[in-house]
Amino acid sequence: VRRAARRALAAGPRVRAQALPLARGAHPHLDHAEKLFAEMYSQDGVRLPGDRRVAARGRTPTEGVRIPKALYDTIQELAAG
Repeated sequence: VRRAARRALAAGPRVRAQALPLARGAHPHLDHAEKLFAEMYSQDGVRLPGDRRVAARGRTPTEGVRIPKALYDTIQELAAG
């Protein structure tokens, strides 16, 4: 269930709720949201905003990122001075 919430709310929602005075008392709502997201993810083909970004963050350390060759060439020129 926490995994579903992390996907939907990329930053830690409980940490945020504890840090923001206005969010105190939000825990029951977060628990409800986690259950809702878990139920949604149990259905085939469901995606929530941020899913691709979270997945990309997981791949980046091992696969890197793709950039256009022109940008790479510009970076190399600037690095060479």
